[in-house]
Amino acid sequence: MLLLAGAVFYVMGQKFEFASLLAMPTEPRNEINPGIAFDIVIATAFSWIPLAADYNRNCRTQGVAGVGTWVGYVAATLLAMGLGATVSGFSVLTGMEQTYDPAVLLAGFGFGLPAAIVVFLSVMTTNVMCVYSASLSYLNISPKTPFWKPALCIGVLSILGSQIPGILDNFQSFLLVIGSVFIPAFAVLIADYFLIHRGDYAVDELLSEDGGRYRYLSGFNPAAFVAYGLGAVLAYYWGWVSPLAWGASLPVFLITAASYAVLRRWVLVPRAQLA
Repeated sequence: MLLLAGAVFYVMGQKFEFASLLAMPTEPRNEINPGIAFDIVIATAFSWIPLAADYNRNCRTQGVAGVGTWVGYVAATLLAMGLGATVSGFSVLTGMEQTYDPAVLLAGFGFGLPAAIVVFLSVMTTNVMCVYSASLSYLNISPKTPFWKPALCIGVLSILGSQIPGILDNFQSFLLVIGSVFIPAFAVLIADYFLIHRGDYAVDELLSEDGGRYRYLSGFNPAAFVAYGLGAVLAYYWGWVSPLAWGASLPVFLITAASYAVLRRWVLVPRAQLA
């Protein structure tokens, strides 16, 4: 995929002027303003956090896991989003209907098939990772289930879902929903790990049958639920009802994390239960 993507960039460089992209006039498209664009990019990154955890869980050190995840994600994001943005820009400049598909842009130059293979490989690798991660999530609920069973079921459901007419037309809205769900959730997780537990969990108690110190109140952490609910409401309001010019992601993350830290330490969980 890397080689073919490089070839696509090379052909575009031969047929178009990259300098013209920098001179493109700024204009709103598809009802996307800078704030919504920022939220979509951030939502995409947050949605991949669980998948990164599924794949790096067997790394020998946290440093290796962190560096590998960061480098791999940044490289893939720059390549994929850079390619899509470049194709979109050239399609607009040439008077075509706006597209992110390099196969459509380069079909007239006899390079449509290699460009289509890039798209195919990127979609396949992404979806395989999603099915794998979803299967592991199910195995967390039912550890004794053979891996192939949830993988097969989720794979079939994914294929059936992809056949829904017009499903990609709502992809932008789907990403905003993902942001509303994931960003406050990971704000709570990150605040709990770094602010409450100072970067350390008692693994033995975390994996114990009764949950140990992490059992909280009958197995529920009320501070987490309240902070998450607040963050989700703010994400919905600032993302859908009254969008912020600078995007909802950053303020939602900061407010949710701060709310959880305060509630967890002083309000909804007794101090005696703190690590």
